[in-house]
Amino acid sequence: MSGGAIGVVVVGACLLATPLGAADTLPIGPDLEALEWRRLDFDGKPPTMFVGTPNGEIEIIADRSMSVLTHKLMVDLNETPCLSWRWQVRESSIPAADLSRRGEDDRPLMVSVGFPFQPDRATFFERVRYAIVRGVTGREISGRLLAYVWGGKGQRGDVVASPQLETVGQMRILRPTDTPLGVWAQEAVDIRSEFEAAFGFQPPAPMEIGLSGDADDTGSRSVGRIADLRFMRSCVPGSTTAGERKVVPKIE
Repeated sequence: MSGGAIGVVVVGACLLATPLGAADTLPIGPDLEALEWRRLDFDGKPPTMFVGTPNGEIEIIADRSMSVLTHKLMVDLNETPCLSWRWQVRESSIPAADLSRRGEDDRPLMVSVGFPFQPDRATFFERVRYAIVRGVTGREISGRLLAYVWGGKGQRGDVVASPQLETVGQMRILRPTDTPLGVWAQEAVDIRSEFEAAFGFQPPAPMEIGLSGDADDTGSRSVGRIADLRFMRSCVPGSTTAGERKVVPKIE
């Protein structure tokens, strides 16, 4: 994702948001645009393809490409803090990559949650960086980001700082590269608790969710699917949770 520092944090300012209630599922169908999903592409990069299916899945085809599919949110994390979804990777030639290294952080699938910029919570560097990126893009952008990854070199639960977002973004490996292909996996993540663990204070209401497939740096290809994205009151017993958090130091 080299050159894509803005990749998972830009939100189309014109999106309309539909409030989500307890255990509501984000809308998915054949016409993703009509359901208020928007694809964000990047200059000089082939677009990743997102195809909605009648049975409520989004197929994500990354072919030496990088794009993000976003949907705006209106979620109260005090009421519905748990984000759950199903996903699978059907095929992938993306190698096991060090996700902390710029230019090596390709992965078949990623689910991200973006939060609004809070000037009073930002360092001087973060405020400057935010102003520059927003000025360049001319778009509303997230101030902090949590991302959950299928791919990468590491173990389930490993947390790495985003090489693009640094102090305001964290990626967590939920399914390493060697996870079997063609098998659906269920995830459930307490976004409120994850934000507090990552950044040290309570989160504001999230502003957007993003889905992506990233294969531009390694010239690779992957095909995967994501379904049943929903915010719930709790990560119910019996669901597959994200495992123990383990922060992995960045190797320079």
